Amino acid sequence: IISDIIISGNKTLDERTGQGGGLFCWLSAPELNNVLMVNNSSIYGGGAYLGGEGTGASFTHVTIVDNIGTYGGGFYLNLDDGQFTDQPTVLNSIIWNNKPQQIYFTEENNPWGIDISYSIIEGGQESISNANNATINWGAGNITSSPILTSNYRLDPYSPAIGAASSTDDPQTDLNGDPRPNPKGSLPDIGAYESVRALRLLRTSPILDGLVLDDISLWNDKASLSAHWIKFENNSAINYEYAIGTYDVNNIADWQSSGSDTFITVTGLNLDHDSTYFFNIIGTDAMGRVSKTSTSNGVLIDIIPPSILSADKEWTALNPVLGDLKLQLNISEPVVAGLINLSSSQGDQYELEYNLIKKEKYEMTISGPFIGGDEISIEVTGLQDRAGTIASDTTLTYPVGYISDYNVDGLIDASDLSKFVAGWLSKDFQYELGPTVGKVPFLKPDVDGQFDIYDAAAFTRMWHWSLNKSGKMIPRYYVNSGKNLTSKNENQTLMINVFESVSTMYMFFEYPKDKVVIKQLPQSSSENKIFLSDLDTLNGELLIRAGFLEPKLQSIEVPYIIRGKDDVSIKATYQTFNTSGDLESQGTKEITLKPVPKEFALHQNYPNPFNPVTTINYDLPKQTDVNLIIYDIMGREVVKLIQEEMTAGYQSITWNARNSFGLQVSAGIYFYQIQTSDFV
Repeated sequence: IISDIIISGNKTLDERTGQGGGLFCWLSAPELNNVLMVNNSSIYGGGAYLGGEGTGASFTHVTIVDNIGTYGGGFYLNLDDGQFTDQPTVLNSIIWNNKPQQIYFTEENNPWGIDISYSIIEGGQESISNANNATINWGAGNITSSPILTSNYRLDPYSPAIGAASSTDDPQTDLNGDPRPNPKGSLPDIGAYESVRALRLLRTSPILDGLVLDDISLWNDKASLSAHWIKFENNSAINYEYAIGTYDVNNIADWQSSGSDTFITVTGLNLDHDSTYFFNIIGTDAMGRVSKTSTSNGVLIDIIPPSILSADKEWTALNPVLGDLKLQLNISEPVVAGLINLSSSQGDQYELEYNLIKKEKYEMTISGPFIGGDEISIEVTGLQDRAGTIASDTTLTYPVGYISDYNVDGLIDASDLSKFVAGWLSKDFQYELGPTVGKVPFLKPDVDGQFDIYDAAAFTRMWHWSLNKSGKMIPRYYVNSGKNLTSKNENQTLMINVFESVSTMYMFFEYPKDKVVIKQLPQSSSENKIFLSDLDTLNGELLIRAGFLEPKLQSIEVPYIIRGKDDVSIKATYQTFNTSGDLESQGTKEITLKPVPKEFALHQNYPNPFNPVTTINYDLPKQTDVNLIIYDIMGREVVKLIQEEMTAGYQSITWNARNSFGLQVSAGIYFYQIQTSDFV
């Protein structure tokens, strides 16, 4: 009797005829119980060699694994005929992964064979090498599937050897001294070691969330969950229980039976958005074998539809109407579908290209040129996340700036004019405007690569529209900086000096409408100058914007008529820009307007008679040389009060009754005369 031992790592010395690497039996019939025979090697019978008469050895609860022999990696049988010879038996044992054969009979012909029952033999009966036609008694309970051993040759919980042995003449303990069978009352296990289980575990299948072929990871219904799986061990007789949980296997839905159904849907749930739920499945077959809990990968509940978090925009040109509009729509979560539709408030058909990048954002380009003042609408429809939740349609609108409105503030003003003129002077075609098509203010540029009257006309038209639309939203005060505004009065005209460094000038005048009349200025748009003005006689305001396309020393002339003979003060607010479009000067100042009579006149002095001073008034319609002389009654010159060039206007001078020598004249009658080049 050989029992409760491990035979391992043995090798016969004779490398040509060595017999029985682990066990050599000759003329003997040993009984082996609870033996582990592994990793032995020999030429004949890597595990065991049975030869001669009387070798009817018995192997009960023996595990013969991983042995190597040239002939018979597990057993080599060479039985002689004799009165004491008996067939070897294999009961409740494992013979597996021995190389090259599990059991090998010698080629010499004899009548003996082997009895095998309730054992696991790799390859089954057909794998036994039996050239001599030995009798193979393949009894009940044999298994040909893998015993599923652990690294120390014990039974894995899924091993088919568990509870599969015959209880006949079993040793009461296993190789490790543990009770057999275990647990008590169950059937013993095949092999040298006993498992702690009465029955093996059922092998499970992956649990797939959802009812579609592939596993799903997202779901958009808070009231139901589904799962499916392939039948465990392809056994239709297995009954299943399921539970649903998050942090625990059954905290959402407790264990319930689904019978043999492998497709289930659970309703009446109240699931939370952004939480993951797991299906847990246990199977039990007709023999009472139970599986471990098989758990799905989990499904994330996503009931909130995707949305556009933000939209980044970029107009590619300085003048938005000329370039493209690039947009990036950032989405709240990855999406799998969506459509982008483009429309224009002016009905234009712009070209749109868009791409979904990494399912997280849309990048798109809308190609210009655009109609100034248009409104581009981007409608996002069918935006669907991975859970299948579809967002409501979203519309984003992007107003297009007006042509000529370079700073996109909704106004066409001096700042825009300065940029336009600077672009014209530097031949920077970012600032080009014309030719245009359409009606003001919805002009669409069709630029021709040159600055000409078409560009000037486009700016002029838009300036007038802006003025009418917005009213004169005019700054009424600027802090003085840069060069001071200089001017002069001449012949009822205010002449504003424009320095040669100035390309654009803005002026706003406020005047007392009851004291002075400002005349409407002629407007012009040419290849040399753009002159724009607006006169508001109701409020006493004059607005001037001028762009000088050929900057030089020049002036802006403002004709006026003063009601009365007194000087009138007006307020001027101004800005000038240089040829680069930069602010050169600004400020606010008071300007005095001088009244100018229509004709020459000499008025009666007052008081008259007088003592000791009188005042003489005279009118000069233009600048001229003036002599004003006092004569006595005899016609002799008494004194020359004025002898110089005088500006046009209502003039006056006093006489203190003294002659040219500074002496007081005597009382009497005196005459005075005015002499100019055109009037006496």
